[in-house]
Amino acid sequence: MGIFVLQATDLEREQIQNIFEARIRCEIKNAEEPYRLPGVYCNRTWDNLQCWPDTPAGQVATQRCAEYIFNFNQKEYVTRRCLENGSWWVHPETQRSWSNYSACMKPRSEAVPELFQVSTHSHTGHSHTKTH
Repeated sequence: MGIFVLQATDLEREQIQNIFEARIRCEIKNAEEPYRLPGVYCNRTWDNLQCWPDTPAGQVATQRCAEYIFNFNQKEYVTRRCLENGSWWVHPETQRSWSNYSACMKPRSEAVPELFQVSTHSHTGHSHTKTH
């Protein structure tokens, strides 16, 4: 039986580091920033790619696609829906909260070579991006 060794390229390591650093910034911000929204709202969260603020119930949070994600078009937006009950919308297939990154993906002709598919799931969020 052989030993499987995963070797990341420099670009993959840089991408992983970028996401890790963004997560740390998000966690610090979320821990330090006071809660200000009255009424019902979705809690601030990290969806494994981007940081989301407290969002009033019934609204769609929108932000630019992250500049630290390779192949993302920073001119586009990612969205995340806060339901009327103050919970983030859950994707029916994954049963996890979900952010819509579909507009962030650059057409293959504009993208740098595909590094890897980013597909993340956690109890606090879900995001799914895929290069074309």
